Amino acid sequence: MGLIILPLMILWFIAALYSIRMGYHLISVHPLPFGLPIILIALACIGAYVYFGLASFKANKEIWAFDIPFFFMTGKIALVLFTLSAMANFFFAKQIQNEYILAALFIVMITLSSGALIGSFASDSFIQKHNIKVTH
Repeated sequence: MGLIILPLMILWFIAALYSIRMGYHLISVHPLPFGLPIILIALACIGAYVYFGLASFKANKEIWAFDIPFFFMTGKIALVLFTLSAMANFFFAKQIQNEYILAALFIVMITLSSGALIGSFASDSFIQKHNIKVTH
Protein backbone atom coordinates (compact mmCIF):
# COMPACT_ATOMS: atom_id res chain seq x y z
CA MET A 1 0.00 0.00 0.00
CA GLY A 2 2.98 2.28 0.40
CA LEU A 3 3.24 2.42 -3.38
CA ILE A 4 -0.15 4.12 -3.47
CA ILE A 5 -0.19 6.12 -0.24
CA LEU A 6 3.28 7.65 -0.49
CA PRO A 7 2.72 9.29 -3.90
CA LEU A 8 -0.66 10.55 -2.71
CA MET A 9 0.96 12.05 0.39
CA ILE A 10 3.64 13.68 -1.74
CA LEU A 11 0.97 15.17 -4.03
CA TRP A 12 -1.03 16.51 -1.09
CA PHE A 13 2.18 17.88 0.46
CA ILE A 14 2.99 19.74 -2.77
CA ALA A 15 -0.61 20.97 -2.84
CA ALA A 16 -0.25 22.23 0.74
CA LEU A 17 2.96 24.07 -0.17
CA TYR A 18 1.22 25.66 -3.16
CA SER A 19 -1.68 26.69 -0.92
CA ILE A 20 0.67 28.19 1.66
CA ARG A 21 2.46 30.11 -1.09
CA MET A 22 -0.85 31.43 -2.39
CA GLY A 23 -1.92 32.44 1.11
CA TYR A 24 1.39 34.18 1.73
CA HIS A 25 1.03 36.28 -1.41
CA LEU A 26 -2.60 37.06 -0.59
CA ILE A 27 -1.85 38.09 2.99
CA SER A 28 1.29 40.04 2.11
CA VAL A 29 -0.78 42.28 -0.17
CA HIS A 30 -3.52 42.69 2.43
CA PRO A 31 -1.89 42.70 5.89
CA LEU A 32 -3.24 42.37 9.42
CA PRO A 33 -6.87 43.56 9.26
CA PHE A 34 -7.54 41.18 6.38
CA GLY A 35 -4.91 38.49 6.89
CA LEU A 36 -5.50 37.49 10.50
CA PRO A 37 -9.19 36.58 10.11
CA ILE A 38 -8.38 34.62 6.95
CA ILE A 39 -5.74 32.59 8.81
CA LEU A 40 -8.10 31.95 11.72
CA ILE A 41 -10.93 30.90 9.40
CA ALA A 42 -8.56 28.58 7.52
CA LEU A 43 -7.38 26.96 10.76
CA ALA A 44 -10.98 26.51 11.92
CA CYS A 45 -11.92 24.92 8.59
CA ILE A 46 -8.94 22.55 8.74
CA GLY A 47 -9.90 21.51 12.26
CA ALA A 48 -13.53 20.97 11.29
CA TYR A 49 -12.60 18.99 8.17
CA VAL A 50 -10.33 16.65 10.13
CA TYR A 51 -12.70 16.34 13.09
CA PHE A 52 -15.80 15.52 11.06
CA GLY A 53 -13.83 13.25 8.74
CA LEU A 54 -12.52 11.22 11.64
CA ALA A 55 -15.88 11.34 13.44
CA SER A 56 -17.44 9.42 10.57
CA PHE A 57 -15.34 6.40 11.65
CA LYS A 58 -16.24 6.49 15.38
CA ALA A 59 -19.10 4.03 15.10
CA ASN A 60 -16.98 1.40 13.36
CA LYS A 61 -15.72 -1.51 15.42
CA GLU A 62 -13.44 -2.77 12.67
CA ILE A 63 -11.88 -1.03 9.68
CA TRP A 64 -9.32 -1.75 7.02
CA ALA A 65 -5.83 -0.50 7.90
CA PHE A 66 -5.74 2.18 5.19
CA ASP A 67 -9.40 3.14 5.22
CA ILE A 68 -8.95 6.51 6.94
CA PRO A 69 -5.93 7.67 4.90
CA PHE A 70 -7.74 6.71 1.69
CA PHE A 71 -10.84 8.55 2.88
CA PHE A 72 -8.86 11.78 3.25
CA MET A 73 -6.53 11.47 0.28
CA THR A 74 -8.84 10.09 -2.39
CA GLY A 75 -12.14 11.78 -1.64
CA LYS A 76 -13.72 12.66 -4.97
CA ILE A 77 -15.33 15.86 -3.75
CA ALA A 78 -12.11 17.02 -2.10
CA LEU A 79 -10.08 16.29 -5.22
CA VAL A 80 -12.54 18.10 -7.49
CA LEU A 81 -12.84 21.13 -5.19
CA PHE A 82 -9.09 21.43 -4.78
CA THR A 83 -8.47 21.04 -8.52
CA LEU A 84 -11.08 23.68 -9.40
CA SER A 85 -9.73 26.09 -6.79
CA ALA A 86 -6.13 25.56 -7.86
CA MET A 87 -6.97 26.01 -11.54
CA ALA A 88 -8.98 29.16 -10.81
CA ASN A 89 -6.09 30.55 -8.81
CA PHE A 90 -3.43 29.53 -11.31
CA PHE A 91 -5.19 30.74 -14.45
CA PHE A 92 -7.42 33.56 -13.25
CA ALA A 93 -5.74 35.09 -10.18
CA LYS A 94 -4.68 38.20 -12.12
CA GLN A 95 -8.21 38.75 -13.46
CA ILE A 96 -9.93 38.24 -10.11
CA GLN A 97 -10.02 41.66 -8.47
CA ASN A 98 -12.06 40.65 -5.43
CA GLU A 99 -9.78 39.68 -2.55
CA TYR A 100 -12.60 37.79 -0.86
CA ILE A 101 -12.84 35.35 -3.76
CA LEU A 102 -9.08 34.82 -3.60
CA ALA A 103 -9.36 34.30 0.16
CA ALA A 104 -12.12 31.72 -0.36
CA LEU A 105 -9.93 29.88 -2.88
CA PHE A 106 -7.07 29.91 -0.38
CA ILE A 107 -9.29 28.60 2.43
CA VAL A 108 -10.62 25.76 0.28
CA MET A 109 -7.16 24.78 -0.94
CA ILE A 110 -5.41 24.90 2.44
CA THR A 111 -8.30 23.11 4.16
CA LEU A 112 -8.33 20.18 1.76
CA SER A 113 -4.57 19.79 1.36
CA SER A 114 -3.63 20.18 5.01
CA GLY A 115 -6.69 18.27 6.16
CA ALA A 116 -5.75 15.32 3.98
CA LEU A 117 -2.27 15.18 5.48
CA ILE A 118 -3.34 15.75 9.08
CA GLY A 119 -6.20 13.26 8.82
CA SER A 120 -3.92 10.62 7.37
CA PHE A 121 -1.26 11.07 10.02
CA ALA A 122 -3.81 11.22 12.84
CA SER A 123 -5.55 8.01 11.79
CA ASP A 124 -3.38 5.68 13.89
CA SER A 125 -3.90 7.62 17.11
CA PHE A 126 -7.63 7.90 16.36
CA ILE A 127 -7.87 4.13 15.86
CA GLN A 128 -6.05 3.46 19.14
CA LYS A 129 -8.09 6.02 21.09
CA HIS A 130 -11.41 4.54 19.99
CA ASN A 131 -10.32 0.89 20.25
CA ILE A 132 -11.09 0.09 16.64
CA LYS A 133 -9.84 -3.23 15.37
CA VAL A 134 -7.68 -2.99 12.24
CA THR A 135 -7.86 -5.59 9.51
CA HIS A 136 -5.26 -6.04 6.79
